[in-house]
Amino acid sequence: MSQTKPEATTSSASISRRVFLHRGTALVGSTALAATFLGCGGSEEPAGFTCTTGLTPQQTSMRQAMSYTDTGTDATKLCKDCNFFPNPAPTTACGECTLQLGAVHPMGTCTSFAPRQS
Repeated sequence: MSQTKPEATTSSASISRRVFLHRGTALVGSTALAATFLGCGGSEEPAGFTCTTGLTPQQTSMRQAMSYTDTGTDATKLCKDCNFFPNPAPTTACGECTLQLGAVHPMGTCTSFAPRQS
């Protein structure tokens, strides 16, 4: 019986795998970092704050009755463009809704949206 030698692995194949994994990891990491700094197209949506602190039970109830959410899905019906939101509309802080909803997010919405009159 003849014994066959196991195929020797070349160091170049090992290095290539190592280099491939290193570069792949660097690519994924740099892409994630770039997305963090650049955002997704420079939308004006403010991030990092919520408008739910200090609400009274009545304001919470009114929000539920008017289906208020901090993130509107229809760009034409956002709090920042509503007649019941302070003018000029702050886009980097909460604004006080005149419908007794308390502080609302400028990118929020509710069923009582009324477009701001020019």
